[in-house]
Amino acid sequence: MKKKILKLVLATSVLTAVVSVATVSAAAVTTKAPAFTKTALNFNGKNADLRTVEVNKVKLVALRDLVDVLGASLESDNGTITLQLQNTLELKEKVSAYTVNGATMAYTAAPVNVGGTLFVELDTTVDGLGGSVDTASGATTYRSFKLLEGDFSTPYWISGNKIIAVKDGDTKSIYKVNPTDMSYELYSDNEDALSLIVSPDGNYGVYTNTDAQIKLITLNPGITGTLSVDKSLKTDFTWSADSKKIYFAQGDNQEKISYIDVATGAIKTVLEDKINYKSDLHLSADGTKLLYNLNLLGTSPSTFKAASGPEDLAASEDTLALDFNVAGSQLFMLDLVTAGAKPVKLTDGKANTYDSTVLNDGSAVYVNVDPADDASKGSLKLVSAAGVIKDLVADLDVTSSVATASGSFIITGLNAAGKTVVATVTADGKKTDVVTSDADVVDISSSTDGATIFATIDGKLAVINNGTITYLTK
Repeated sequence: MKKKILKLVLATSVLTAVVSVATVSAAAVTTKAPAFTKTALNFNGKNADLRTVEVNKVKLVALRDLVDVLGASLESDNGTITLQLQNTLELKEKVSAYTVNGATMAYTAAPVNVGGTLFVELDTTVDGLGGSVDTASGATTYRSFKLLEGDFSTPYWISGNKIIAVKDGDTKSIYKVNPTDMSYELYSDNEDALSLIVSPDGNYGVYTNTDAQIKLITLNPGITGTLSVDKSLKTDFTWSADSKKIYFAQGDNQEKISYIDVATGAIKTVLEDKINYKSDLHLSADGTKLLYNLNLLGTSPSTFKAASGPEDLAASEDTLALDFNVAGSQLFMLDLVTAGAKPVKLTDGKANTYDSTVLNDGSAVYVNVDPADDASKGSLKLVSAAGVIKDLVADLDVTSSVATASGSFIITGLNAAGKTVVATVTADGKKTDVVTSDADVVDISSSTDGATIFATIDGKLAVINNGTITYLTK
């Protein structure tokens, strides 16, 4: 009996020793799980704290945190995790290979479980899901979508703090972009709407269809209706400051100026002097003055003999000697309040005038360029109602100007170094530079308060705010 007890004690001791050895061996090879930390990251323009760990010098992020902040879906089935956002991504714990829409890819560091939480590579997973990783000025922003790409033009601010702009290409279309998070949507692929002019309050857009009928879009939510079925040619739309009237040049030769009441659709002519080629219409903020350009062509002598037939054509052309000394564009101002008022000529030069604006006192601000003088620069000028002209900006080669609701102007121009300067200018000539760029800055517009400037810079949509350029597209 004693022998049996002794054997049992010995066996138990041996077993205990084996277990102890095994336990010690396992403890010796177990590696300490990396501790996670919370890291502030920017997603879709907003900051979020995500759990992160570093494995083999690669930063990994908690998959659940990433899915939540991106708005992706997650499903797990027999060890395969399926994520869906713009793309479908499948991955497995401890496996470097993963698939995107069925195509096999490879992580640098395989997904790893830390404390019951699965961690994955951040940039690679965001990109695989169809998101984007964009770095500017040392700051990285992660988005749940790819930035809109292409060449863009004519950005407009609209109500709801959004921008609409034309995407150029073989087929053109209008996109609506949120400047806050840079999300976007296709707004319209109607070719007629590509030339729409947005109202000052950002609620409406106006254009004509192929029959010259006036179409009106309520920009939010994007409903289009016919404002007038009149089929006479209409060009150069401009809105009243209260967004209740739309003025335009009318007729095959732009010989009339009329307006349409947005509420009733009634059209009324305000000028019909039978002088052709009126364009670039602008209305003063108080609605009492109308400014327009009159485009003058070269003239021929009164002795010109019209051709009586094909055989007489050559001889007739020989008598045609055009005089371009009077060619150019001239600004005219029309008082809309005084009955029987006639247009008043404000400029009488040979230079071209464009991007003009009329002020409440009848004076006008415009860009002036002399195309006949290769050495001349564009300048921003002011002409009084009495015809007295002075320079507002002459230290830049001014290329464009747009008025703001506050009565100031946003201009672009080239400085002596050939760089593009965006500046604000008051009616008394005080200029404040906003930003200087090596790129080509065009299509300037602004929010209603003028605080935010929109532009296309080398074809990309951009926001200029507090001297900083933020690109909305690639």
